[in-house]
Amino acid sequence: MPVERISKIAETLGGAFVFAQADRTTGKRWVVCSGCNALADRQFDSDAVAIIVSAEHAESTDH
Repeated sequence: MPVERISKIAETLGGAFVFAQADRTTGKRWVVCSGCNALADRQFDSDAVAIIVSAEHAESTDH
């Protein structure tokens, strides 16, 4: 399963790290946050959406 990071690693105000990943073999994209699991079960339709969600999550959380 070749997984790659598709966004920058952003840091929240509280010190958590957020980034988007994709599995090119399955076409799945998701966002990882080291401070919570709010986005753990969400899949995104495109790289762009996953990247935007990861950036917005990093800016809007303080954990």
